[in-house]
Amino acid sequence: MPENIIVHRVYEHVRQYPPFDKVEKQELLSLCSEIKIKYFPSGEIIFNRGDASKDHFYFVNDGSVKLFLEEEIIDHCDQGDIFGVRSMLSGNSYLLRAECHEESLLYLIPNENFRKILAHNSKVAMYFASGLASGQLVVRDHTLRRQDEAVIGMNLEGTPLVSASRKMPVREAAELMTRKQVGSLVITDQDNKPAGIITDTDLRKKIATGQFDINTPVDDIMTCPVICLKEKPSLFEAIDKMLEHNVHHLCITVDGTTNSRAIGIISQRDIMLVQENNPAIIVKEIYKTREVERLADLRDKAEKLLTHYLMNGHAIGPVSSIITKINDALIKKAIDIMINRLEEKGFKRPVSGFTWLSLGSEGRQEQLLRTDLDNAILYQDPPDEDKEAIRSYFLALGEGVNNLLLKCGFEKCPADIMAGSPSCCLSLSEWKTRFQNWIKAGNPEAILQSTIFFDFRAVYGDKKLASTLSDFLLEEIKSHDIFLNYLAKNATLTPPPLSFFKNFMIEKSGEHKHEFDIKKRALMPLVDAARVLSLSHYDSTYSSTTARFNHLAKLEPTNKFLFEEAAMAYDLLLSVRARFGLENNNSGRFVPVEKLNKQEKQMLRNAFVPIKELQQLLEVRFQLDYFRS
Repeated sequence: MPENIIVHRVYEHVRQYPPFDKVEKQELLSLCSEIKIKYFPSGEIIFNRGDASKDHFYFVNDGSVKLFLEEEIIDHCDQGDIFGVRSMLSGNSYLLRAECHEESLLYLIPNENFRKILAHNSKVAMYFASGLASGQLVVRDHTLRRQDEAVIGMNLEGTPLVSASRKMPVREAAELMTRKQVGSLVITDQDNKPAGIITDTDLRKKIATGQFDINTPVDDIMTCPVICLKEKPSLFEAIDKMLEHNVHHLCITVDGTTNSRAIGIISQRDIMLVQENNPAIIVKEIYKTREVERLADLRDKAEKLLTHYLMNGHAIGPVSSIITKINDALIKKAIDIMINRLEEKGFKRPVSGFTWLSLGSEGRQEQLLRTDLDNAILYQDPPDEDKEAIRSYFLALGEGVNNLLLKCGFEKCPADIMAGSPSCCLSLSEWKTRFQNWIKAGNPEAILQSTIFFDFRAVYGDKKLASTLSDFLLEEIKSHDIFLNYLAKNATLTPPPLSFFKNFMIEKSGEHKHEFDIKKRALMPLVDAARVLSLSHYDSTYSSTTARFNHLAKLEPTNKFLFEEAAMAYDLLLSVRARFGLENNNSGRFVPVEKLNKQEKQMLRNAFVPIKELQQLLEVRFQLDYFRS
């Protein structure tokens, strides 16, 4: 291939990305003629911390590269990102290690040629002076950059708002973003309410590709609605919101909605500046990876993050929400992998819609540790002639996904409540019949079988199917109120976890002799009470135990204090279980009482108090003294 054709291809690629978009065409063509192209296999070290500066820096044409400080991932460079810039600017040795995360094609950009551009191009110079290098945190000094991750609870100020009207041409918007040195632009209405947002990514994907003309109004390419937060959100809130909506920018408004004035912006990079181990990066890597082994590594990393949060005393609610989103990303990725594998094996994906249901603790968004897998598949009723083929497909999908999750460190459900089991992979009408039978039967066996299924949550696929099933269940319960009595009776079977002498009700024999079963004796009574009380209001809005209690506090003001106390108790117990599980590398279910100090024992005793009061409430409300199961 003629050399000038290669140069023009390199030019067409790099000119889409900053800072090269600020370089005149002929000058950039001249630079591209000096660029070398090099292939790096997955896992290859490009440079190590302490290595002498090379005569070039790097541009990612294809693939991805990770930057490490010791063994901590500092940044992840994707297509269009540049790295090794700090060393180019200072001439000092590298502070980070650069390693290929996957096969990568990199452009090696000569320092000497680029410094000439820096010398006279103020826009390019200001780009670097402002501390941006499109995908790399600029590290001036190791001790200055490293910050205690305890700032996770800090409040974020965000950056000043840069906005534009709906009718501004994209060309002017790009010039405004360049002039203000920002990677996003909030599009506002006349009263300054956020209507949409455009980012560097939008310009790259929609304008540079020719999909839209450069004079197109920003209204045509903006992303909407804008995801918003109130002023000075905590770092946890910002991360949680980004994970929930899979976005990299949040707009700060007066009341946290699109119905009030926009006042600032928070980007993923803002978060990275104050927190190295960003959960959003873990989720991003989960969605990008093609290797199952890598998924296991990323879940290991999430567990280390969990350990850090708990050991630094962070509230369990936000931590649980973030770990849930990481687990959900893992499940979604496993499903996508298996769908592709089944297609490769000749399985034709059914036209019928389906949804993956997480059950039990994951359904309640409370599975902090990699405990049992409890899940199911719900699919649209197929035509009679396709029933067996479609059932076979979803059974294979369920089994394959769970096998992948087992490789990521989760445990198999002893009761085989897993999507690959014929009893947990059913059509909508079959699920309705199954729940209907449980509700009508109302016997202890039916109650035991059904409780875990009442905490289902749609994670993947057609979530309307799950809503349809949920609505059906509430209607069935309304028609068979006696079922709630059985459910309430079941919630009172485990007595409060303190003996007459206020000692812990420990195991008397077996493998866990002298240990306290925190799941059976403390967590599950609260889970069961929250579930039956929520269902008694015919409400399935919330799935987590804490959220259920907090919602109940609003629905029943006379019991507000009890429900709020129960919510706090549950959070405390959940954090204790997670802490002991992490320390002992197990599920944390059995707590060695002798390892608790006096203060911890007293805190747990206080947490047990609402269990007794809730069970008394259930006994009175559902007249359990007169009820015989």
